[in-house]
Amino acid sequence: MVSGGSRVVVGGAAVLPCAVAPVRREPHHRAELVSQWVLGESIAIEALEGTWLRGRGPDGYTGWTPAAPFRNAVFSASEWEEAAKLRSIGTSLLGTSGLERLPWGARLWPGAAGESVVLPDGRAVTPTEPDRVVTAAGAARRGEDPLPTAPDAAVERVTRLATQWVGVTYLWGGRTELGVDCSGLVQAVYATVGVKLPRDSHQQYEADPDLGSDGGAPEPGDLVFFAPEGAAITHVAMSLGGSRIIHCASTNGRVAEDDLEANDPLAGLLSRSIVGLTRPAER
Repeated sequence: MVSGGSRVVVGGAAVLPCAVAPVRREPHHRAELVSQWVLGESIAIEALEGTWLRGRGPDGYTGWTPAAPFRNAVFSASEWEEAAKLRSIGTSLLGTSGLERLPWGARLWPGAAGESVVLPDGRAVTPTEPDRVVTAAGAARRGEDPLPTAPDAAVERVTRLATQWVGVTYLWGGRTELGVDCSGLVQAVYATVGVKLPRDSHQQYEADPDLGSDGGAPEPGDLVFFAPEGAAITHVAMSLGGSRIIHCASTNGRVAEDDLEANDPLAGLLSRSIVGLTRPAER
């Protein structure tokens, strides 16, 4: 295992060794949180200002975050990208101080022994739930839950994993189980079957063809997009089939399952605001 070190220099890239890093619109702590980067992601460094860096994440999203945590990584971005072939879909760690849980999407280096994994700071650790460490394409590491080979199998996995987020608090810019927004939820869940989605809801809408009026009723795994009358897309939900959806809306304050045909104000507002429907599972 090579340890080239992670240098924080403009024009280079660095690996994030902490669980989650805030991505802010401006280089100060009071600035708006626009997204998050998670452990093991390689960030392209575009600028440095004081103790902050402006970076570009794997999904192309840019923003400012404190530079200091990156200096704890012991691997260069290039060697990490080559070898970090595992992803967490939420697991705790045994015998680890300072990092007891891996967020969804965390990138990991396969360990040399048994079920261990290596973190960007060089520590070899053991997940408490090895079956929740998957390959980059979405297959379970130990083979209990093989990589889906057909759209319907991928959809079953996506919707099943999405329901595990029910109850997670709404957080504008969030991407983890400690807080997530609407597009962060679908981005994180679809990544578990190897489907990469952009960060924001309007970008996710543009990533796949709109099924249009001939697409019929939404199928499980479809993405449903919403916009207030005459405005841009501001919300996305995942269909559970028919009128049922799972989403994270500020009006709910958390990830929840809802029925667009229910007799309540939120359902009425959402159903009047639908503007598009896509099917990422068929990529």
